[in-house]
Amino acid sequence: LDTWVERAAIDLEQLAFVKVDAQGSEVHVLRGASRVLARRHVAWQIEVDLKLLGSRGFTADDLYAPLRQHFSHFIDLGHHASGERLRRIDEINDALQYVTGGSEGRTDVLVFTLESVTESP
Repeated sequence: LDTWVERAAIDLEQLAFVKVDAQGSEVHVLRGASRVLARRHVAWQIEVDLKLLGSRGFTADDLYAPLRQHFSHFIDLGHHASGERLRRIDEINDALQYVTGGSEGRTDVLVFTLESVTESP
């Protein structure tokens, strides 16, 4: 993603939103997006389909670990989501347990950083 953004001459200061639906290759996208991920003002919508991830040799934590590293909060956009709508990113593993064995099998999450969380008092 970083290479594509550079080739397309996209100003990362002007970028506000990234949507990733890469059919199980979301981890590859994240691994190639260090410059974009460093921009804390950018929100991302990412598909979570653990069967597709598994078919590419990845686990849920391969996807969730970089999300926990770069974002403070998430919203599960799926209609099977339960609990609070806005959640801290460290709750993502537990919150998306239903995707692992549930009949739905996938969801999308909106991940982002709330500036008030990252500012020092």
